Amino acid sequence: MPRPVDLDAIRPQDVVLVSTGGRVFHATVSGRGVGGFSIEPHDRTVRARHARPGELVDHWLHAERAQAIPDGQLSLEELTG
Repeated sequence: MPRPVDLDAIRPQDVVLVSTGGRVFHATVSGRGVGGFSIEPHDRTVRARHARPGELVDHWLHAERAQAIPDGQLSLEELTG
């Protein structure tokens, strides 16, 4: 069972996984709209431009908002070296 999506954490430029009408696709959030989010699907064949909160399956932060790696934490390069 998927984890619940924190709707308050979703901001423009974040990526979401949307499940609507039997189709699952990734999209970039362009803003909040009435009753949901304005989205830009990554798949050009998807016509949806709006997603309701219940249609959001997963969420990833835009890289600029992600937390930096703390000093002292090993990177992958250090683990494989």
